[in-house]
Amino acid sequence: MQKTRSGADEIKRGVYEPSIWCGVDGESELGEVTVGCSLYCLPDREIRTLHYHDTIELGICLGGNGECHTADGITPVGEGSVELFFPYERHYSRSCIGEQCVWRFIQIDYYRLCGENGMNDIGISDMIENAVGVSGIIDEQKYPEIAGLIRRIVDEATNRRYGRFRIIMALLTELLVLNARASEGLPKIGQTLNPNMSRLRPALVYIRKNYMNEISVGTLASLCCMSVSQMRVYFKELTGDTPKAYITMIRVNRAKELIATTKLSLLEIAMNTGFGDASSFYRAFRSLTGVSPSEYRAGMMKYGKL
Repeated sequence: MQKTRSGADEIKRGVYEPSIWCGVDGESELGEVTVGCSLYCLPDREIRTLHYHDTIELGICLGGNGECHTADGITPVGEGSVELFFPYERHYSRSCIGEQCVWRFIQIDYYRLCGENGMNDIGISDMIENAVGVSGIIDEQKYPEIAGLIRRIVDEATNRRYGRFRIIMALLTELLVLNARASEGLPKIGQTLNPNMSRLRPALVYIRKNYMNEISVGTLASLCCMSVSQMRVYFKELTGDTPKAYITMIRVNRAKELIATTKLSLLEIAMNTGFGDASSFYRAFRSLTGVSPSEYRAGMMKYGKL
């Protein structure tokens, strides 16, 4: 692929480590982001572990060369590449050494998106787990319609046009249906992730809706009709994290959204995301992001308007 700087010229490598949520795509309470948009220059450091999201992630490469790592191997990426990852699919991308591989990422919280459109998220969850199997870096020659829909969703997400959520919901539904049609004979997302995912879903949904409150493993276990010891085993097996670590990750992610989209003080954000006090908030935030909340906010103020 020919080297380009069309996208990389917009930001410097590493400025968005970790990625920045840019703007609010709705008017939800406390600035909760239904569709998050970020411009991210991938670091070129060695990849030691894969990560995952609890959202649907779509992306378009704006420039530079890099590579996407998944459980299935490594795929080269460059300007024009598109990606699609479903919740809990493990992956990680990086720039090639000396390159600045820049991506526009969209994170869709389909629970909230369904709610804002008066739809039940169970149908979407079922389709993701049991019908779709095309994900990762999309082969545009093999799946041109899927790639085209990803581009349209990214366009809708990054432009404040009337009825954006309804359009994104419609496009996402079309994307999932076409994905399901193209996935005949392929392993489905639910099969490749973990067969226990559906059993654990009540706990994951509860955490997403109640992260700002105290959450006990016993409560999560009861929701899933498990013992506490079973919950710990299943949770670690599915997410790769303990329940406590997962809850902390969700809280830090929500704190990042609030820093990016509101003028709340850091103490108010700590309280609104379930940390209870500033010191535990700072420790958790720095541990997961590599920067303090104040440093993160300073970066938003300097670079956040993309």
